[in-house]
Amino acid sequence: MESVNVGMRRLQADAAWFARAKELRLLHVSTSADLGAAALKLCVGQEYHADNQSLFLMSEEPALARSDTWYSRTQTLRKQYTAKQEALAKEGIALRPLGPAEKRTPPITEFAGLLQEMLLGLAPPISGLVLVLAPTQVESGAPFTDELRQLLRSPALTQVRFIVLERDVITSRGLVDELGPQSALASEWWRDEAASLKDWSALVGPLPASLSFTPQVPTWQAPGAGPDVEAPPRKGAPPPPTDEQLAAAGVNPAFVNGGAQLLQKLLLGGALAIKEGKHAQAIQLQQAAVSLCGGLGMLKAQLINTIILGSYFMSAQSPREARKTYEQAEAEAQKQQMPDEQVQASLALGMLDALEKQPRQAMARYLEAAEVAEKSGNHALAIESWRTAGQLAYGLNAQDAALQPWLRATNVAATMDPLQVKATSAAECARGVAGIFRSRGQARDAELYEQQAFRFEHGLEQSAPVPQA
Repeated sequence: MESVNVGMRRLQADAAWFARAKELRLLHVSTSADLGAAALKLCVGQEYHADNQSLFLMSEEPALARSDTWYSRTQTLRKQYTAKQEALAKEGIALRPLGPAEKRTPPITEFAGLLQEMLLGLAPPISGLVLVLAPTQVESGAPFTDELRQLLRSPALTQVRFIVLERDVITSRGLVDELGPQSALASEWWRDEAASLKDWSALVGPLPASLSFTPQVPTWQAPGAGPDVEAPPRKGAPPPPTDEQLAAAGVNPAFVNGGAQLLQKLLLGGALAIKEGKHAQAIQLQQAAVSLCGGLGMLKAQLINTIILGSYFMSAQSPREARKTYEQAEAEAQKQQMPDEQVQASLALGMLDALEKQPRQAMARYLEAAEVAEKSGNHALAIESWRTAGQLAYGLNAQDAALQPWLRATNVAATMDPLQVKATSAAECARGVAGIFRSRGQARDAELYEQQAFRFEHGLEQSAPVPQA
């Protein structure tokens, strides 16, 4: 879709120029959270540009206000360098192995020392490093920009170039102006909203005059680019299934006979209306979708769309209606013994409590949601609930209350499949625990949880060795 492609082409050109122009020390990329992964892949991919001679290393550790993540970045880069050293050795390029890690404070000093050691270990044809920093989260008050400025100004790191990618929250763009156009380049990749609305409108098509549903057997419609003549049935093709056969297979005949098509139009139409700021229309279409799901016997879809309806009320600045909708979804999910939907509704209610300045009530909802999710076996949802509860407690400066859910999250994560843990927020919980322990002077405990965070975000077994920081 052109709404995405325009920005992608611009970033591709800027990133390719950065790979060529060795005088540039910094490429700053601003993008949205939904495009962040694609933008990161595009930037990291410049290592394979024909004119590039630098070694690329990448870190996605978050930039937190009260927890230093440079230790974790150091571990990440040590592991990446070692892996690339082994791979390049097979091609006859001998990078010097890294020496044992030496703990230094502050952590950014150790990080800078590691970069210097890597520069000394490079071998032709490789010259210089490109460090891609793409924090998944940048908290308000995090010293990330100041620390990045410190690295850029270090006389020992002039052969290190930086690509900084920030999602939604843009804090380091000012460094481009500080360095000037001869040394820095700013790029961006945002969705073109005007083009996006055109894409959505074409996808949705005209809405039906009436939102009520009457099942009817689908009839042939001429394709947009095809002849306006219905093709004859294929020779030997089986007849379409009867309603009885569909029902015997567990499929509601009404879903096949027009229900699916109308549901798609209602859902896409509601999403388009939200994007256009037509809140009343969006709510009307989403309510019709909820009702249609009920009429088709699609209870799970009905609950999920009820929760989406609540978000539409929030978008329309109607928190009271949103709360009623979320409570309705929570009660129905509990009645129907559908724990995942119950937890999602509880999390939405907790978010509403937090927005209404009731953090303790929100914490209670998150903790309750975590218990339900853990009991049902949805550990990923439980971890997310504990993470949010701990974050609220930490914001109230209640460290003990924050530790409890974060520790629960890390304990559960340690029993899960490592690749599943990688997709959760368990690493963030482990870093939160490490930050609290470090602030209390428990350096050894803090280091253990930093190592655990490293294992979580890299999908490693709990017994796997971790580069010592």
